[in-house]
Amino acid sequence: MLGGKIYLTSMNLIADLWPLALLVLLTTLLTEWATKAGKFPYWIGRKILHFVAVGSCALAVRMTDDLNSLFWLILPVWLLLFYLIATNKLMRDERGRPAWGIVWFPFAYLILLWFYAQEPRWIYLSMLILAISDPLATIFGKLFGKLKYSLSGEPKSLTGNAAFSISCLVILSYSVPYHFEYGFIHDFGLFLYLIVILLTVAEALGSYGSDNLHIPLFAIWLLSDPQDLTMLSPVIVVLMLAIPFIWLTVRSQKLTLGAAITATLLAIIVTFKSGSYLPLLPLIFFFGSSLLLEKIFPTKVLSDSKDRRSRDIMQVMANGGVYGAIFLFLPELTREFIGVSQTGKVAVSLYEAQRESVVLGRFLLGMGLVSLAVATADTWASTIGKRFAKTAFDPFRWQKVPAGLSGGISLPGTLAALLGSVGIASFLYLLLPDWRLIIPHLIMISIAGFGGMLVDSFLGSRLQRQYFYAGRWHDTPPDSGTPGQTRGLSWMTNDVVNLVSIMLVCGTLGLIFLLR
Repeated sequence: MLGGKIYLTSMNLIADLWPLALLVLLTTLLTEWATKAGKFPYWIGRKILHFVAVGSCALAVRMTDDLNSLFWLILPVWLLLFYLIATNKLMRDERGRPAWGIVWFPFAYLILLWFYAQEPRWIYLSMLILAISDPLATIFGKLFGKLKYSLSGEPKSLTGNAAFSISCLVILSYSVPYHFEYGFIHDFGLFLYLIVILLTVAEALGSYGSDNLHIPLFAIWLLSDPQDLTMLSPVIVVLMLAIPFIWLTVRSQKLTLGAAITATLLAIIVTFKSGSYLPLLPLIFFFGSSLLLEKIFPTKVLSDSKDRRSRDIMQVMANGGVYGAIFLFLPELTREFIGVSQTGKVAVSLYEAQRESVVLGRFLLGMGLVSLAVATADTWASTIGKRFAKTAFDPFRWQKVPAGLSGGISLPGTLAALLGSVGIASFLYLLLPDWRLIIPHLIMISIAGFGGMLVDSFLGSRLQRQYFYAGRWHDTPPDSGTPGQTRGLSWMTNDVVNLVSIMLVCGTLGLIFLLR
């Protein structure tokens, strides 16, 4: 009986959507043939397919009400597409590399179908922006763009940015009033311009197809909870401060342009979701203290190929990305008690009325602090250890190593890691003042941050890529020639180690929270 019902549902879905599926299939075959035959450049074929395929995904949610079945219908198609790209049996880009961008948009689509199945209008608008605005940015940039720049590796143009912004504004202007109840927003135009600016920046940060993933996810996050958009004042202030921040950090060579913009986006996300400036303070503390320690305690030891260079996007995301991602899932109720004494009558009544939401919000704030505690502990340990310790000890290989080598632990570095972790944990009092059992929570965050530093050391010792030359192991390859030996994974850089260690610690805490 159940099998028959599933079969009938699938047949009904296919009957509704087969014209779209046929259109995408024919477009794929035609563009593949045309690009290989030299009928037109590869990028034109890619954008034609992008418009048809992503546009069909947008239309599909308007042509059927069964988004759950649509998810299970798209999933095997995405897996097949992933296999074809990974095995080089389908389209490659101009440089002969696998066209992974084609894989990212159906993956984003699956995420939207899974988490927003009850709100197809959000999915429709998010995919429509990706279908229209993204290819227009490429087309206008390729044909008319003269002022080029690169934030994450792929050339972009101001002309392309303008095309993306204008088309996105047109889509939202015509679509949003018919899909959402935004009557409570006093300045609807300001709301639209804010979304367009943020999406344009997100598109500019994308490279080699990654924007196919983060544009629809970012768009649906901005549109999915219109109540969030009443809290525009803190975001506007952050945007105003962003210009001098970007100028100063890029001019002083502390951050690359892409990294400065990424850091600004993280600040906007945190402020936007929390409705407060307070959660920015731990980020500012991490960034400011890291720069200050490097200035006060300079060292000639290079533990990474990026040492003494401007921090790039990957470094910003490796250290602060998890903190920003956690705020994406922050319950709306959390705004009511950030920075508010929990002994107050309002806070107590909120706690009693919506206990689960409050507990989740408190936990996520704590886990966000843990992510920064790990990053701060590792950064302080590395900076102080390289400056004050001549040698370190690698407990995971049970041997002495030069100070600064990944996996090595020294007494000065260990003490600095503990202080850095405690420093971040202390911000819990600002976010949740007077909360019951505040000291135990501070201790737990400090321990988790310090433990994350040890996880980072383990990954650095056992998995990070290292090179043997000049009689010892190094984290960086030689300036000339080839190293005698290598160990670790080729893709496991210091940035990846930092990100994975933070994710492992936070993921473990999240699992404990779910199983409590």
